Formats: sequence, structure tokens, C-alpha cells
Amino acid sequence: FVIGIALTLLLTLAARLPDKNARRAALTALSVVTALSCFTAAERTGRWLYYSKRLPSTNDVDYQIRSAPLEGWSCHRNLCENMDAVVDFLKANAKSGDSLFVFPDMTVIYLLTGLESLRGAPYQFLAGELPTPGETALAFRARLIANPTQWVVLHETNYLPTLAVNTDLQLKALDLEGHLTQRYVEARRFGAYRVLRLASAR
Repeated sequence: FVIGIALTLLLTLAARLPDKNARRAALTALSVVTALSCFTAAERTGRWLYYSKRLPSTNDVDYQIRSAPLEGWSCHRNLCENMDAVVDFLKANAKSGDSLFVFPDMTVIYLLTGLESLRGAPYQFLAGELPTPGETALAFRARLIANPTQWVVLHETNYLPTLAVNTDLQLKALDLEGHLTQRYVEARRFGAYRVLRLASAR
């Protein structure tokens, strides 16, 4: 709103410039800026409308986590009910000393299971941001492949197709699809969570 008022004032002032060429150049530049501002506003509005229909409502915190030490904490049911099921499954099936890799988010599962985590992994992954593209991302990938964890939990966020948190986009960005397909088998699925087990650990 404020930007709109500012652009209107600038257009008015530009139209009153005495020099014809300067007036034309100023009006052209401001017209371009105005068009870009309108495009940006429309794009952001479109993204908000798109994702507001797909993300859980902020009023939908209707579940309490069962897993200690976060027992009783409030959470979205569609995130945490199946997370509790994943934690129960791993506690019942993982051996003492087993390691775990959680991707790309919901890394609180490390705390809830008590399993050894993949050291050096980001707290949360974001395609093109975390881990930092280039040497850092390559080093992380090499460490993961050289030291495969006994278990992997994938939280599928593919209902957000263009965001950096999208699971498929992140697997492709880190070139991990082949690693998981070739070395792991799916042990269980709980909603949007897939629990994978290292094939050689069966």
C-alpha cells in the first residue's frame, strides 16, 4: 500500500518534469518499476493462496505427543500422530547402538528415539540452502554414503511441490535417491513417514 502511494507520487512528479526527454525516461522507468511491483505482489498472493490450502491450519493443534521426553506437548495431528508411531516402531525394532538419519525435517525424532544420529547433518534440510551447496553439500553426501546409518526416516513433504522443503527436490539436490534405493528397504510406512532399514542389517 505504501509502495503504491510512493509510486503514484513519483509518477505525478515525473509527469511535471520540464524537459521532455527526461520526463519520458522517468515515466518509462517508473512504469517498469510499477509493473514489476504488481507482478511481485500477484505472485506472492498466488503462492499464499496455493499453500494456504495445503498447509495445516494453525488452529489445528489437536494432538498431544506421546513420546517422552516431549509427552504432552501440543502438535498438529497430521505431523505428530504418525511421528509417535515411527518412534514406537524404532524403539521396538532398532538395536542398541543403531544409527539413524532423519530427512529432511522432523529431526526431533533423534531425541525421541535416543538412537545415534548422523553427526554433521543439518538440523533441517533446505534444497539449495542447507547444507550449503558446493563443498559442504558434497562432503555431507560423501560422509553419509561412506557411513550408512542402520535406519532412515523420510518425512515426505511432496504436497509442497515448489518449496525448498520438498522431499523429492532435496533428494535430487543431494543426489541421494540412488543411495537410498540401492542400499535400503522399506520397513514400514506411517502416513507421510517412511522408515527404511539398511538392507545388509537384516
